Amino acid sequence: FFSHSMASQLSWDEWRCVANFVQSAALSHVCHTTWQALQRRHLSWYAGPSSVTRMTALLQGDPAVQTLSLTCKDLPDEGVCDLARLKDAPRLSKLTLVLEGSLLGDRGGTLAGARGAAALANLQFAPSLTDLTLMLPNHQLGDAGTRELAALKAAPALTTLTLGLEGNHISDAGAHALAALHDAPALTALALDLPHNSIRDAGCRALARLGCAPALARLRLSLGGNRIGNAGAQALAMLRDSPSLTALSLDLEGYQIGDSGARALATLKGTPALTALSLGLGGNQIGDRGARALAAFQDMPLLANLTLGLMGNQITDSGARALTSLKEAPVLHTLALDLGGNEVEDTGAR
Repeated sequence: FFSHSMASQLSWDEWRCVANFVQSAALSHVCHTTWQALQRRHLSWYAGPSSVTRMTALLQGDPAVQTLSLTCKDLPDEGVCDLARLKDAPRLSKLTLVLEGSLLGDRGGTLAGARGAAALANLQFAPSLTDLTLMLPNHQLGDAGTRELAALKAAPALTTLTLGLEGNHISDAGAHALAALHDAPALTALALDLPHNSIRDAGCRALARLGCAPALARLRLSLGGNRIGNAGAQALAMLRDSPSLTALSLDLEGYQIGDSGARALATLKGTPALTALSLGLGGNQIGDRGARALAAFQDMPLLANLTLGLMGNQITDSGARALTSLKEAPVLHTLALDLGGNEVEDTGAR
């Protein structure tokens, strides 16, 4: 199809509709016609310390740019602040920023860390932005930088937000700041990737408030490698009171959740609108009692997709047999169950 003769049969408006659907820069390189119609509409670029200022100056007032994926490496704080100029791109609706190698602050969050995060938070003023992803792993943002990022809650049109904050020395205070995102007026999908920080049970109690967000339908909380025990699991189980959640993913791998925490998480079966649930509970201390409690998800009337990661716990054949009842859930059509590294013999596996 993508020969010149076939491509020329489509109008520019038709090409733009196709490009907006796939949101890819590739189509603009098919031929001269598509280049004229689509150039700069959907971009995927790389910027280094020497080019980021020039690149953001080029893009900030460009009315053609609608989606941008930008990977940056080893930016100083000044370069990170330059990225905030993207808020002035008038039609930018989807933005993905991946910052590799830069250090936005010191342990606990210094002025430098807060300044870089505050600059990125200015993206809340982008007039057309509806979808924002910030991947900032291992930047030592600390709680001060996290509080600055929480200002994104004021973005009036933002419907989808992903914050990748792995390994940033974030404590319960930072988790409490992120919980303020429940005030975001238009947010329907939120992903907070927070593994390998210093969040404890109190931070989980704060994050559970996200269930109060008025329009939130999809929530992912990745908390593996934090210091979360049964009390934290019990706090997160309060997400069951969310009236609008249809998809929930909780990654709680690798700490101290036992049977009582599993029993608490099993109460998520009461989430009224939930159709997709994923629980990552590998590397904890869950035994057969906890497994039997989790089998109660079979009673969820709307659940269509269920993923349970229970590898590396203390489950035996008895618990495995209880979990087989999950297949009786009335509308379930996808079930993923991982029991590797437990004490399940052949009879339990069957």
